[in-house]
Amino acid sequence: MTAEDLDTFHKSLNRCTADEQFLERFYWLFMASSPDVREKFARTNWLRQKRMLVASFHMMMVAQEHGTEGNEHLHRVAALHGAHGRDIPEHLYDIWLNCLLRAVREYDAEYTDEIGDIWTKMMQNGIAFMKRRRNDPIPPTDD
Repeated sequence: MTAEDLDTFHKSLNRCTADEQFLERFYWLFMASSPDVREKFARTNWLRQKRMLVASFHMMMVAQEHGTEGNEHLHRVAALHGAHGRDIPEHLYDIWLNCLLRAVREYDAEYTDEIGDIWTKMMQNGIAFMKRRRNDPIPPTDD
């Protein structure tokens, strides 16, 4: 991605997350999309989940500039969602992306097809990383 693409993504992300209903809408769409999703999120702390998602969006921007291999946050997220953690099936990532893109279209007042393409590329890069790291062990925490 170019620096301009990253800037466009960042501005769109800021417009979306400026409205607290953006994440509510995204998760409503996602939960409504599949019984598998509802099952995986049955015991979710939603406040924490939303904070982690926004943090992950920012970490994906950093990873686009500097690479994912050194990004501890993304490694941990991938491991937590992988086979040794929540064991999220790979097909749910496509559903997740479709729901996210729909929410972006609804909440970014400046949405264009170009912005949608940038979100798609950014998220597909993150999803590909998650899938590649699916069998990583969950790293210990400092807590």
